[in-house]
Amino acid sequence: MSQIYKSGKKTAPKKSKEVATIDISDAFVNQLEAHLNEFLDGLNNIPKNQIPPKLKPLIDQIGFDVLHFIRQYRMTQNSFTQKNGVIQKKGNKSFDEDYFAVQLLNKQYKKEHGASKFMPHKLLLKSIEELNKKRQEEGKALLREISIRTYDSWKKRMKSDSQ
Repeated sequence: MSQIYKSGKKTAPKKSKEVATIDISDAFVNQLEAHLNEFLDGLNNIPKNQIPPKLKPLIDQIGFDVLHFIRQYRMTQNSFTQKNGVIQKKGNKSFDEDYFAVQLLNKQYKKEHGASKFMPHKLLLKSIEELNKKRQEEGKALLREISIRTYDSWKKRMKSDSQ
C-alpha cells in the first residue's frame, strides 16, 4: 500500500524500524570502505600509461574524499552517547559534573592536608580513576580525565569562589 500526497506522487509504505539508524550508517560506511579498497585494488592493476593524465588527479581526489569521509565518520561517531543503538545525548558532555566531583575531591584533600592546599594533578587523576570504577559499578556516566591546564583554571575558579 502506498500513500498518495497532494502532489500526486506515490510514496513507499513506511517500514518498521527494526535496525537502528546508527547500525545502518555503520554498515554503509563499512561497505563504502570495502568498495573503495576494491576500487583501488582494481585501479592498481591497470597500467599507469593507460589512464589519461587528466583523469588520474580526478580519480585520486575522489578516492581521497571518500577516505576522508570514512575517517571523519569514524571520528565523529563517538561525539554522542548511545545506549542500545539509541542516541542518548548529542554533543559534548558538560564539564559541570566533572567540576563538581573535583570540588568534592579537593574538599576532602583540604581536610587532610590543610585549607590552602589543592590536590596535585597526578593524585587527582588517580582519584578520578578510582571514582570512575565506583561510578561504573553503579551504572553512572564516567568522569573525564582532566588536563592540567583545565585543572589549573578550575583551581583559580575555586579560589575566587571561596573568597
